[in-house]
Amino acid sequence: AYPGATVVVDSLEKALEFERRGALEELIGLIRRHAGATLLVTARTHAITALFHHFFYDMSLAVVETPQLDDEELGAATRGRALLEGKPSEAGLRKVLRNPFYLRLALSYRERNRSSLVDSTSDLRLLLWREGVAPSTGPGAELAARRRAAFDDVCFRRTEGLSQFVSPPQDVEAVAALVRDQVLAEDRQGWVSPAHDVFEDWSLFFQVERLVLAAQRNWAQMFSHIGTHSGLRRAFRFWVSERAAAGDTEAEALLDICIAGTGLPQLWRDEALVGLLRSEACERLLSRYETELWSDNSLLRRVVHMLRVACKGPKNSIPEGVGNTEGAKEAHARLSMTQPVGRAWHRVVKLIHDNRTRLAEADWVWLAALLEDVCQGSHELPESTEMMGLVFDLAQHFLQLHDDDWYRDEGLPKRYFELITNTVGGAPDKAAAYFRQLQDDLTSEEQTQHR
Repeated sequence: AYPGATVVVDSLEKALEFERRGALEELIGLIRRHAGATLLVTARTHAITALFHHFFYDMSLAVVETPQLDDEELGAATRGRALLEGKPSEAGLRKVLRNPFYLRLALSYRERNRSSLVDSTSDLRLLLWREGVAPSTGPGAELAARRRAAFDDVCFRRTEGLSQFVSPPQDVEAVAALVRDQVLAEDRQGWVSPAHDVFEDWSLFFQVERLVLAAQRNWAQMFSHIGTHSGLRRAFRFWVSERAAAGDTEAEALLDICIAGTGLPQLWRDEALVGLLRSEACERLLSRYETELWSDNSLLRRVVHMLRVACKGPKNSIPEGVGNTEGAKEAHARLSMTQPVGRAWHRVVKLIHDNRTRLAEADWVWLAALLEDVCQGSHELPESTEMMGLVFDLAQHFLQLHDDDWYRDEGLPKRYFELITNTVGGAPDKAAAYFRQLQDDLTSEEQTQHR
């Protein structure tokens, strides 16, 4: 009825919490059947793979990451507001305030308070979260602690039950204030849900932090209290990533014990590794544990596995899939969600490259899979040219370790030769020399056979 229509759905990740998705699936089916119709959705990054698998496996997609504010935009928004002037950690604060949601909270805070913003990025987020959920000044400020407790309770029970809305906490006055200020949303039955995903993320983040501090490094006890709910696991990864980057001693002590692997569940060791790999300080942290990685080959393989599983995102352009079976959808998702994301890729490949003489024969099998992943999308990474050079060196080293007639082998040597052909741009001089030598060897072999 409306050719060329565009349908917009905001925060589609919420659909993953629905028990019934029939209406949404019907809407998407309607759009599929109308040529020229476009579906535009917004979603949190962590939900993209699940949304793709459930709803968009047979649709072509273009994935666009919403950019943060640039220097000019941030400067225009903060000019005359005294948000950043004189701050020793201005660069870190700027990074937080590039997020429009945090910037709005910061500007609102400055309008209500004469005191300046804090200096550290972690303290700034805590301040803005507290002021957003429970303002310390103005009408109702005396309810601040009760508002925070009620909001935390809603967030915990929501992630525990994987439900969109939960019954309201018993503190009726605090809940009413949160609903009035649009911090909580209310459905027709009077059940409530966080109105802003960012507030919920940070509520769970600070709950994890309180559990860490209360455990006093009794990590087994702490993990038993956290539970295995997906929201809290995500908050735990986020906590490890943020606090480890800031040099927090508790975060580093937790990473130490997870790396050592002394009696902790594999689930939480893996979650801690993901937090490390996603941290802005991943280069420093991986260097910190370089000795452990090479003394325990299984730990290195685990790090590579978690890198390949948890540090990928969608390609910018995803073609339409074929087939409606679970196998077809899984295969399409694997081919589409292959873009390496984050700084850890370069550091892990560099670490292996610099220690390549320590690799055992069996290591070259899993290493081939890692390097093939790099070639899938490393052109999007900042160090793409250097990465291609590292992959070329590793592939050439593998082939040099094998017989001169490796090119007759259709197995692993062929995969490494394909890696060489895919990475010549990262080492053009080495590639030219390599192929000249290969041509000479093949010519010499052919002449020998004809004698």
